[in-house]
Amino acid sequence: MNLYWFLTVLLCLCAQVLTTDTEEVQTHVKNIRAEIDQLHSKVAQLFSSFVKIELEQIKIEEKLNTRNVTHDEMSTFPKNQWSVNKSHSDLFIFKPNYLKAIHRGKTKGFRELFAEVELVPHFGVVYYEIKIIRNQLTYGSGTIGIGLYGKTVYLYSNGYIFGHNAYGFGGYPSFAEGDTIGCGANLTTMEIIYTKNGQPFDTTNMFVFETDFVPIVLIYAPGDIIEANFGSKFAYNLSNSFIDP
Repeated sequence: MNLYWFLTVLLCLCAQVLTTDTEEVQTHVKNIRAEIDQLHSKVAQLFSSFVKIELEQIKIEEKLNTRNVTHDEMSTFPKNQWSVNKSHSDLFIFKPNYLKAIHRGKTKGFRELFAEVELVPHFGVVYYEIKIIRNQLTYGSGTIGIGLYGKTVYLYSNGYIFGHNAYGFGGYPSFAEGDTIGCGANLTTMEIIYTKNGQPFDTTNMFVFETDFVPIVLIYAPGDIIEANFGSKFAYNLSNSFIDP
């Protein structure tokens, strides 16, 4: 009889111990699951942040690759101006922004007008535009030349391009008073860019071989006036100059 009670008590104690251990294990498992859920939540948040960063990086790279670049972005170039010290003394440069110049010499002859600094590549392009304010001699000879000073390339007002491998190429649109002429280079293809009133010339296979370019304008006749635009909403949409690889 005593043995029976002893075994009964022992079994009860064992059952109590097992029940207690099981509850502790279950509690421990619940805690672990809660921690795992928290980790999953943190991982999801980190992944979401990573995706956002990747998307922003893609947008930046697309802009650097000149894809989906707006006209306004393409037309926002570092500031520049005509140089009083570098340009010919017969050329008067108007204050305060030093963008407009007039040939005030007493005799005809080309006078060189240089920009203060070289063009800075912007989205893989160097570019500027010239407004022809006054051009008195329009009988077919090139009396205004617009170009880049490196190994110099010019487009003259009679429609001839000189410089680099484009020496003496004719047949391009002439320009005169009231026209806006753009000049630059696509540094991806290294091809020359010329435009007239926002429309590009076909300069395929006309290459430049330098990357340091200073805007230069030649003015032949006394009284002729030009005005530069070094980067404020160009007439030409520069994003048209890019070719997807």
